[in-house]
Amino acid sequence: MRLPLCRLRGAAVLAAVALAPAQTGVGHLSLPSATDLLNESYLTGAQLVPLNRLHLLLSLASAAANLSPGLSVKWAEELFQSSSAIPKTWERGMLQKNALQILSRTDRQG
Repeated sequence: MRLPLCRLRGAAVLAAVALAPAQTGVGHLSLPSATDLLNESYLTGAQLVPLNRLHLLLSLASAAANLSPGLSVKWAEELFQSSSAIPKTWERGMLQKNALQILSRTDRQG
């Protein structure tokens, strides 16, 4: 299950770094927008085991912060709420802390 998670994270990073939000085509070749790639990663990630999904949500929420603050908030909130279902470990605390940081950064931008 490690390889698909890496591919999803890679898609999120590619979307955030390589494509501008308004870029939709080159010549006659139509490329997906960065937001489209993030959404596709989110939907595909529904098949992951819960802990891997939480890490994907962290990557997606962070990547979407500048591209689509609304999606970033949605995914950070889902990350915070869903992480309550995992055992109380350092990882749960880290995920919730990072979700709150993304929410506070995104809130200041809006």
